Amino acid sequence: MKFCWVTIQVKDLEKSLHFYQEIMSLTIKRRMKPNPDMEIVFMGSGETKVELICDAKKEKISLGQDISLGFEVDSIEEISEKLRKNKIPI
Repeated sequence: MKFCWVTIQVKDLEKSLHFYQEIMSLTIKRRMKPNPDMEIVFMGSGETKVELICDAKKEKISLGQDISLGFEVDSIEEISEKLRKNKIPI
């Protein structure tokens, strides 16, 4: 299994961009506004990938609910079965 990316909900996009660009040395790969209240920025360096989402309509960000990890797997069926066997919701 190979780690692919992490999605992070942020309240202050510019502050977050500063951190990931200036401190973590990630570069912006793609930036888009799917609607007037939301902006998404994809960043990366080598295999490290980060997706930042800033949604002005979102009042509160909960660490447990607003971060997702993405993994590249050889078989979605095998990993889905492992998740089910371990009672991890898909």
